[in-house]
Amino acid sequence: MRLRMSALLLLPLGLSAAVGCSSGSDGAAADDIAAAAHAKAACDVFVNFKPPPGSGADSQIDYAKATYGAFLKAADLASQAAAVDPRWKALESAAEREAAGFEIIVKGAEGSTQLDTARVNNAVTETKAARPLFIAECTKADPKHFTTASPSPSPTAKATKQKR
Repeated sequence: MRLRMSALLLLPLGLSAAVGCSSGSDGAAADDIAAAAHAKAACDVFVNFKPPPGSGADSQIDYAKATYGAFLKAADLASQAAAVDPRWKALESAAEREAAGFEIIVKGAEGSTQLDTARVNNAVTETKAARPLFIAECTKADPKHFTTASPSPSPTAKATKQKR
């Protein structure tokens, strides 16, 4: 009788412990799903990215501005993913590096007097270094739309000479 009573008392405790573990696991799984969704959304910014038309100097500036804005949005979404799941820290870092680089490129293109050519060139180098990392992380987050085989081009800081 005593053994049966102990078993009856332990059964609810065992069930509540199992349910507690299960809901913790479910909560972690939900967090993983939410983080992955934010990471995918960060990458999807570029799946849906439409560069401004044209090829002149103004169009290139508009392209840099649009890319800067897109990387800001991607960095914000990647930050939300990394806050929940540290596996997305690399995506966050790459997006932030790209955004910071494009911010300098845009300021340089708009003629900021506080920027010199070396700083703009360093920003271009930074975006070129961060781009493969961003794409590699997007390959993990959204393999349907991203591959590491053909990274998108980064901007160049080449000065073009006009013929006279």
